[in-house]
Amino acid sequence: MALNIEREEKRLFKNKTVRLPEDVIEKLEKIASEKNISFNKVILKIIEYGIDDVQ
Repeated sequence: MALNIEREEKRLFKNKTVRLPEDVIEKLEKIASEKNISFNKVILKIIEYGIDDVQ
């Protein structure tokens, strides 16, 4: 299954702080820049993709 990053409907959100290694942050920022989407959206999509894969 490919990771699909597109617009989606409005959702309710909560704030949660996480720590990530600098190299991971750099990779995520690069993806966000290349796809012209927010860093947060990249994180959310990758986490959701991983959760779906685990279940």
